[in-house]
Parts: sequence; C-alpha cells; structure tokens
Amino acid sequence: ILEVQEAAEEQRLDRAETMVDIGLACSDLGDFENAAEYLEKALAIRGVVGVMLVEVAMLVIVSLMMVIPLLTVIVIVVTQPLMVIPLLTVIVIGMSQPLMVIVNVVTQPLMVIVIVVTQPVMVIVNVVTQPLMVIVIVATQPLMVIVMAVVGIMVMGGGMMMTMTVVTMVRVALGRIADTFVAMSMLSRKQSAKVPAENVSERQSKYDQAMEQLGQAMQIREHLLAEGAKPDVAIADLKNEMGLLLEMQDKLQEAEPLRKAACEIWQQNLGPEHPRVATGLNNLAALLTKLGKFDLALPLYQRCLELEEANLGKDNPSMAPAMNNLALLFKTLSRHEEAYPLYKRSLELCEAELGEQHPTTASALYNLGSLHMDLHRWPSAMECLSRCTKIREEVLGPNDVDVAATLRKVATVAMATKDFQRAEAALKRALSIYSAKHGEQCPEASAIQASMSELYIAMGRSEEALEVAALELERVIHKDGPNSAEAAKVMSRMACLHIAQGHLEDAKALIHQAADIQKQVLDCRGPDQAADIQEQVAVSLNNLAGVLKEQGHYDEAVPYYKECIKIRSKLDGNHDVETVELAANLNNLAERALSIRREKYGAQHPEVAETLTNLAGVYSSQQQFDAAVKAAQEALDINEALVGRHSKQGLGSLKWLAHVYYSQGDYDTALVLMQEVATAEEMLLGVNHPELAKTLNNLAGIYAGKHQFEEVLELYKRSLTMLEVELGSHHPDVAKTLHNLGVVFYKNGKAEMAVPVFERAVAIQIDMYGPENPSTKSTQAWLWRAQNGPPPPGVSELDVMDTMRNVD
Repeated sequence: ILEVQEAAEEQRLDRAETMVDIGLACSDLGDFENAAEYLEKALAIRGVVGVMLVEVAMLVIVSLMMVIPLLTVIVIVVTQPLMVIPLLTVIVIGMSQPLMVIVNVVTQPLMVIVIVVTQPVMVIVNVVTQPLMVIVIVATQPLMVIVMAVVGIMVMGGGMMMTMTVVTMVRVALGRIADTFVAMSMLSRKQSAKVPAENVSERQSKYDQAMEQLGQAMQIREHLLAEGAKPDVAIADLKNEMGLLLEMQDKLQEAEPLRKAACEIWQQNLGPEHPRVATGLNNLAALLTKLGKFDLALPLYQRCLELEEANLGKDNPSMAPAMNNLALLFKTLSRHEEAYPLYKRSLELCEAELGEQHPTTASALYNLGSLHMDLHRWPSAMECLSRCTKIREEVLGPNDVDVAATLRKVATVAMATKDFQRAEAALKRALSIYSAKHGEQCPEASAIQASMSELYIAMGRSEEALEVAALELERVIHKDGPNSAEAAKVMSRMACLHIAQGHLEDAKALIHQAADIQKQVLDCRGPDQAADIQEQVAVSLNNLAGVLKEQGHYDEAVPYYKECIKIRSKLDGNHDVETVELAANLNNLAERALSIRREKYGAQHPEVAETLTNLAGVYSSQQQFDAAVKAAQEALDINEALVGRHSKQGLGSLKWLAHVYYSQGDYDTALVLMQEVATAEEMLLGVNHPELAKTLNNLAGIYAGKHQFEEVLELYKRSLTMLEVELGSHHPDVAKTLHNLGVVFYKNGKAEMAVPVFERAVAIQIDMYGPENPSTKSTQAWLWRAQNGPPPPGVSELDVMDTMRNVD
C-alpha cells in the first residue's frame, strides 16, 4: 500500500497513516528497529503537515482582514460611481501633494478641537442628525445597502467556514501526532518486555521513554480540548495506557487512579453500557485484585460480565474471558462453589460455539482442570488437562509452549495420584519444549528441573534428583562458567537436596561455594545484579540452619542464621547487623519486611497478612507469646476482612493463631480454634481431603497436650485412613502420622502396638529420604525405645525426646 501511495504521490497524511500501521505490525513481529524507523518517519511527516496547516490558517485570517475593506470599496464603486471622483481626487492629491496631506493630518485634530470649542451647537446638531442621515441613505440608496449587506454576509460566512475547516484540519493533524506518540510508546513498552530481567537500568530506560511519549500525547490532547470542556475518549485511552505502563513496573498504587479515571471518562462520553466501559472495568478489577482489594474488584468483575452478556449475548464465547476472570477471583477467595459454574459455563459455550477442538476451548479446560486441582479432585483434573493437552497438540503443534504449560499441570496431578511414570514423562517433555523455545537456562526450564528433583525424591530416587541438579550445573558451567550467578543458584538448590537427605557436610560445601560466588558477583555487578543469587544463598543458609537447630546443634546453627540475616539485611539496605543479637536480628528482619509490604500494598493486603503470620512465628519461637498472638490475630483480621474467615487464607491464619496458643500452653483456646478450622474444612473440602487430615493431626497434638489420649488416638486413626485413601500408603505425610500414632501407643503403655506402626513409618522414610535423614533417624530411635526401653548408645536424647511432632 505504501509503495502505491508513494508512486501515485498521494497526500502526505495518507502515507503517514500507512507508515504507522507498518510500524505497529513490525512491533508485533518483534522487528523493533524497523518499527521505530517507520514511526519516526510518520511523526516527522505529521509534524510537517501540522506546521503547514497552522501557516495556512494564519494566511486565511490575514486574507480575510484584507479582503473585507477591498470588497467594500468595490461595492461603493459599483453602486455609487459618482463617489469615485472625490475618492480619486483624494488619491491624486495624496500622491502629488504629500506635504499638504501631512499638514492636514497634523492639523486635523486641532481643527476638530477648535470647532468643538467654538461651535458646540453645530457639533450637537451633527450628532443628532447623523442617525437621520443613515436613515436617508438607506431610504434613498437601498440597492447599495442591500448589496453591501449581502456581500458582507457572504464574505464573513465564507471566511468563517474556511477558518473552521482549516482549524479542524489542524486539530486532526495534531491528534494524529498524538496518536503517533502513543504508537511509539507502545513500541517502547514492548521493547522493555524483551530486555533481560538482569538489565534493570535498560528496562527502566524503556519504561521512562514510553511514559515521556505518553506525556507528550497527553499534552497535545489536553490543548485540543476547549476551555472548560470535559476530558474526551482520547484522554481516557491515554490514562488507561499510562496505568498499564505503571502496572508493568509494579507501581500499582500509582496506576490505580489512572485506571479509575479512564473508566469514569469512558462512562461519561460513551455511556455506562458501552463495550469500552466493560474493558475498563475488567482492567481496573484486575489491578485491584493485585492490590488485594478483593471487595472492590468483585463487583467490577460482576458488572463487566453483565455488560458482556448485554453487548455480546449470553451464548457468545467471547464472554469466556470475563467469566474466567470472575471465576479466578472466586477461586482466590476460596469460593470454589461459585467459581465452578462459571468455569463450566465458559467451557460449555466454547464447545457449543467454537467446537471441541478450538484453542479457546482448550483454555477453558485448562482453567476448569486447575480448579479441580485446588479441590484435590484428581480424576476430574486429569480428564480436563488431558483433553486440553490433546487439543493444543493438534491445533498449536506438539512443541508449543502452551502444550508445555499443560504438561506441567498434568505432572502435578500425576504426582499427587502417585502416577510417577506419567509425571516423569510429562516433565521431561515439557522441559524439552521450553529448552527448545527459550533455551535451557529459561526460568520455566529451571522450575521443571526443581519439580523433577521433587518427583525423584518422592519416588525414593534421591540420587537421581541430585543427578538432575548436577546435569543442570554442568550445563550452566559450560554456558556461563563455574563462577557465574546461575551456577551459584543451582548449587544452592543442590544444597537443599543434600539437606533433605541428611547430607549436611555436602550441603555445607555447596553453600560455602555458592556464597563465595555470590560475593564475586556482588563485587563485579553491584547489589542490583546480585540480588537473585543472594536470595538463593540465603534460602540455603536458612534451610541448613533449620536442620542443625532441629538436631540440637544450636551453636553450629547460629552462624548460618546470622549469615542468612546479614544477606537479607543487605538486600533491604541495612549493612550494620554484625553486632546485633540473633533474636533481635530475626525480629528486625520480620518487622522490616512487614513495614516494606505495608508501604507497598497498604495495611489491608494478603501480602501484609502473610508477613504478619511469619512475624508471629518469629515471636513464638522466642517465646514472646503476647506479641505472637497480636501478630497472628492481626493477620486473621486482615484475611477475614478481605476474603472471609473460612477462606483458605482465613483458615491458614486460624491455624497459626491456634499454634501460638498451643505453644504457650493455652490448650483450651487452641482447641476451640483448631476445631473451628476442622469443621470449616470438612464443609469446604470434603471429609477425605488431605488438608483436613493435617488439621486433624494438629488437633490430636492439642488433645495430647491436655492428656486426652483417647481423642488423640481416634483423630490419628481417622487422619491416617484419609491420607492413605487420598495420597496412597507410601506418602511422607502417612509416615509422619504413623510416627505420631506410634508415640501415642507408646505413651499409653502399648509398646507392642507401637512397634509395627513405627516399623511402617521407618520403611516409608528410608524409601523416601534414606537412612541418614533426621526424620528417619528420629523414628528409628522411637522404634528402638518401643522394643528395648532406653535410647541406644550414640543416639542423642533429642532424637527420642518425649514430644509430639506437628505435621505442618
């Protein structure tokens, strides 16, 4: 099209319009260099045309000022030719006797003053008779008056029309310049998404460039508004685009008023039922959801769905995104019974209108399958996800990334149902797809490697889990070198695997090696570039310290905790932590995290509730129970206000509050809270859900504190039955429950009944973790005690102490 326009020498504005379209198409294809070139050309053309139109407008106005007097003279000449003679006489005198003209011009004011002073009566008569002279002229020379009036009206009307036309063209040209700035900002935004995450400054530069371009467009649009006029649709579009840009930078609080303003302007200009309003409400609701303002987001999503139904019809598959968004929020609020019909209806619409083999149908199956996963309805989840995989393979191709995403879900369901072979095949295939599309070091590939390690551990193939991590480490070293940040991250993950197997010396060596690399990276790249690796090392240090603490090696655990706190403190900007006690550091770290999240999200947000829960755990571990209760209660209050007391998050807070009361010996309060959790979970999740089984384990621990062992025994038996049905007889949670049940038998003098229970638990733990794992050794010690009495030589008292181990 552009070639034809250039060959035909069409108007510049048409060529600029086509150039913008080409630029946007190049941007969508990722050809940013050509996109920028075409958009800059379009902006230059539109700018030149805008200047030309402004010049034309000024020329029209000046011309009108000159034409009106000229036309007046012509009318006089045509209608009153006798008046031409005096006029010519004046002109001749002016040209031949310029001195006389000058004298007359200078003395004329003096003559007027003399006449006014000496002949006031004549002046008054002239003033009085002047209107009569006009009337006489109109009466005696009607033709001249009519002609002058008609010509004047035609000239003024034509002039106004020309002026309005030119002004409209100027406004259109300026509007197109603003549109070009918007297109350029979209290009900058897309370029920012392609910048690697570690290049923080380059990505921010693109964001700043995009915001500057939007600001230029906004300035033009605001100038085009009439004084006192309300903002128009173009202003709303710009505010919406600015909000999106801020949202991409995680500046959610700044984005919220822009998104709101865009919605309000669209409603004022287009009406409350317009499709653009529905889109704006959806965008605003999504932002509010990110901010944790679920109570504000819910009615917006519901209104958006109503508008979609009104505009598209109840049977239109284009409504699926609105249904899915509302369903996802219900799912987040643990209102699964309200999410399910929306996901199901979305699927039915897609199947009926688009067919069973359509990509949108596959997405609907994916969403419904994910909901079934949350409810642990594994067969239904697998059915949906298997269908989704098949459709995506046929429609998108077997190596599409959406196929890989579905395979990861399939693997999760297969692991939950102990179909380890299927899980392994799905993960391997997903890994190959992501590696081929994005490279072996992409985030998805790393996540799959971690899942494969978990799978191999669950299969009792611990060595293979380490082999997977070791292979990954080899690839990273080959690609980035042995002292790269990626190598340190893999080492930290391998350290966690060694910790899980009880290989503490190997874990220590890897952690120290990763920490040394982290320091080198920090020296070379600076704190921003090393943040990810610092976080990984901190996780490994924390895990290792936790294991040492559980084993009673407190002195050895303290330096690892301190190093972990030191890293996290540096990440938060505080470097002076060497002289602070460990407990104070833990408190300060948790409290600082709470302060940061409150500042970022506001006081009422799920992230704040989660941080308060962590802070309660810190206080409880230091026996600061009053502070722990206060933090846990505040977390519960936030979750209760946002998503409900018996939502997933609310029940989590209730469990923590019960745990704090249990830790300080207030078993009665802990019992009331945990019973409330059990009752709610039974209603929400069903009587055989694994989460309920864990709650029953916790409830049994509280009854044990009250020495009500009959209730303890009944609860453990019920929990064990549920876990075996849902998770299989060889699951780690089954082993933990068997351990607890064996302890109850032993404490009630039934050692002969405890022995087979402990033996089953040990068999599972050896298979899952190996004989050197701390959990395995602890259960073996209890088994030895049940068989022989006192603990064996070489086994610490900690391993066989009289305690109830909490599943959570």
